[in-house]
Amino acid sequence: MGTIGWVCVHYNIVTAIRFDMTIKGVLMNHQDTNNNPHHPNRRRFLGACAKWCAGFAAMWFPVSAFGCANKKQCKPTEDNIEGPYYRGGAPWKTHLVPKGEGGVPLEISGVVYAADCKTPLANCLVDVWHADAKGSYDNDGVDDPPKQTTKYRGRMRTNAKGEYRYTTVVPGRYLNGPTYRPAHIHYKVEAKGHEPLTTQLYFAGDPYIKGDAFVRASLVISLYSHGKGKKGVFNIVLAKKQ
Repeated sequence: MGTIGWVCVHYNIVTAIRFDMTIKGVLMNHQDTNNNPHHPNRRRFLGACAKWCAGFAAMWFPVSAFGCANKKQCKPTEDNIEGPYYRGGAPWKTHLVPKGEGGVPLEISGVVYAADCKTPLANCLVDVWHADAKGSYDNDGVDDPPKQTTKYRGRMRTNAKGEYRYTTVVPGRYLNGPTYRPAHIHYKVEAKGHEPLTTQLYFAGDPYIKGDAFVRASLVISLYSHGKGKKGVFNIVLAKKQ
């Protein structure tokens, strides 16, 4: 049992001792309270009983069941499919929108952490790509072979605090068989001494999330209003290289 657990048990032992001292004093005067449910001594007696019962339960049941230990579990970011539209060698840029193209402006930022979920990783490679506002990639087969464009693709490095940031537009959805894939952004993240990560980012409230086989709850973020567009935060945890 950790330090927090022992503190909880200690508290309940003290509570039990106080109850014992209180109940002895109350019982000495309890004979006069049998016919008066509002008598102060009777209220003290009932209050002491309630406190002792709570303390007894916390002493004998797992501490975590009562919220004494509520640590957030640290896990590496889940991976996700690469998909067919990855193209290596994307330009080094953090503004992904080609000149003249529209859509809802979107800013995504975050921090890349080591496996302990606390240590920021500087100089990580973050490679992102996604469909345009209409749901089309720049290499989705319109041309054969596809033109070597770099629309909505970019590579960047995290700063000394492990932070990254880029601006783009909210991606559109596209048909995947009989239904649409929810809007998403692809990621590849690499850092020295850590396992490379390929994953995707999804957005809360998308009606196609529920029926999509690839979505993972941990990869869904909320978007907030930001000027004329949207803004979101996607932090990443990399697994230590084996």
